[in-house]
Amino acid sequence: MASINNRDRIRATTSDDVTISNNVKLLHKNPLILTIDNILSPTKVTEIRNFIQSSKSNLSPTHDYQEDVFSASATQKEDIHFTQVINQLEKSIPGEFATDPLSSFVWIVTNHPNLVDEDDIIKLANAIQRREALKKWKTEVGEALLGLSSDEMKFEKAGQRFIMPSELRSEFEALIPLFLQGSSNSVKKAQKDTAGLSWKVKDATLVVYGEEESQVPHVDPCDATLLLYLSDAESDDCVGGDTCFPLSDMRVPPKRGRGLLFFSSLLNCDEASTTLDEDSPTGDSGEEKQQTQRERDILSIHHGGRVEKGEKIVAQIMLDACFEGETRDSWLDTLLCLQE
Repeated sequence: MASINNRDRIRATTSDDVTISNNVKLLHKNPLILTIDNILSPTKVTEIRNFIQSSKSNLSPTHDYQEDVFSASATQKEDIHFTQVINQLEKSIPGEFATDPLSSFVWIVTNHPNLVDEDDIIKLANAIQRREALKKWKTEVGEALLGLSSDEMKFEKAGQRFIMPSELRSEFEALIPLFLQGSSNSVKKAQKDTAGLSWKVKDATLVVYGEEESQVPHVDPCDATLLLYLSDAESDDCVGGDTCFPLSDMRVPPKRGRGLLFFSSLLNCDEASTTLDEDSPTGDSGEEKQQTQRERDILSIHHGGRVEKGEKIVAQIMLDACFEGETRDSWLDTLLCLQE
């Protein structure tokens, strides 16, 4: 992994007078968006790309992200599975329920629940939930949200998102303290910094975009997101695939080894509430930390732009901040405080 020296971090006298190093560039203050180049060395990027390509067939897809509801392969797999179960039961399905595998399986579960495994009932519930979520994107509100896309062409197909393997997750989490002091590469052992701030890794995934694939505009359900680009729009990796912030009129092209850090919540907001986080780490004193549920920052709406050619690969790490004591007025002030 490439290292980042203190002089490569943000340094400033005030939040209005920010000096950025050669590696770190402040793109936007509200929402806070920064790029950090050369987080990963070219050798490390190649190593990770080779790992992903060689193990792609064994990676576990996600099921609870926005783009997952658009998965055509998920619908096909669900229908194939429901059809197989129905055929094994050899039950006659009434005509009004025989129009499609999902409706047929709903009739089976409703009328013969004792013949269906619990796992299959869970699969049915998940399938219904996913397809209902898809319908919402076809409403007036959903169409308006899709209309925020920075792409010229309307969203058609989502990329593939996978749960990040533990060995990769450990490597990527180790990068976080390099630019967010007070972080830890272990969720269970996060350490406090002098400002009483630690960072919890909420989720870590890998996303692979093929040609004509993109992402729907959305706001991340976390305080901060770190994207690590493993493809380069300036080489033969891909054409397109910018990370787009439509309300800020900003596009960030993928570049091998680059990190994109942005924040999706508001600090010191009246609607924020503090709740007990049962999964958060505990300090040496054994006191449980508190997790604040902050209001989403609508200005942070973003999406992965359409890949016109080639393949874009990106690693995503979602982070939540855990404060002990008073918070700063903004995420920028918080980061500047950590550099002092």
